Amino acid sequence: MLSFLPSIVLFFINLVIIGLSTVLISLILTLVALIRLLCFGVGRSFFAIISSFFFRIWLDSISFSIAVTNKVDWHITKNFKGDKKKSYIVVSNHVSWLDTFMVIVLLHKEIPVPKFFMKNSLKYIPFAGQACWALDMPFLHRYSSKYLLTHPEARTKDIETTKKACAKFKGIPTTMVNFVEGTRATPEKIASSKSPYQNLLTPKTMSLSLAIENLGEQFDTIIDLTLFYPDNNTDAFKDMLFGRLKRVYAQANEVKITDDLRGNYLHDKAFKRNFTLWLKELWNKKDAIINNFKADL
Repeated sequence: MLSFLPSIVLFFINLVIIGLSTVLISLILTLVALIRLLCFGVGRSFFAIISSFFFRIWLDSISFSIAVTNKVDWHITKNFKGDKKKSYIVVSNHVSWLDTFMVIVLLHKEIPVPKFFMKNSLKYIPFAGQACWALDMPFLHRYSSKYLLTHPEARTKDIETTKKACAKFKGIPTTMVNFVEGTRATPEKIASSKSPYQNLLTPKTMSLSLAIENLGEQFDTIIDLTLFYPDNNTDAFKDMLFGRLKRVYAQANEVKITDDLRGNYLHDKAFKRNFTLWLKELWNKKDAIINNFKADL
């Protein structure tokens, strides 16, 4: 709509729309969260619904901002039928900060408003961090394997965070989003980590397994989302802000959470091994999807 304007003008339009909506909605959500802390039972559920309502307004503002400032060629395949009365886990690869916005743009009209497993450092981002706290999004530390070898006690922090977050979502239609690679998959990171995949980092299994275990039977479906930005693979988020987002490829597949995906990851070695193999196979399929995207260029 406005993509013909100079990039610097588009940047300021995005800054105004996304910035102002983020500040306003985060203040409202924080106020609602503080009131919710004083409530119990039905009162807490009521204010949780109010929070989701205002969060959806923020999601709509982001979708609107991207639509009016970027002329995007969308290549989207959705192999699922959403239901806002159900609960979902979205598992996605991680290319850019833009991925969070893409989950919103592509899925939030069909399923409950998404909530993200986030890096702990993101809670300190002004306004956005407070809004995520107000929405009970879990903040994970994502410790490196090297750090955990010398500080094994740190393993329990993310476990407890995941369990507490999952307990809050029981009985409420929810979408939990997990970027299980833990960080953005750049070519440099893929090479240095000796990843077995061409386009992806090795997925981290624990947080996803714990989520499936603790979210309960109300979560019986995973939406496996694969994202690819062929023209904006260096800094897709920045390109979006300047109106330079060109092509977006995405495929969303439905994966049923079967009984063999529910188990005690921490204490059942056989289950841990089988779950790890299952996620690696899912990542093999995702890697192939991205290669198919590339072949379509």
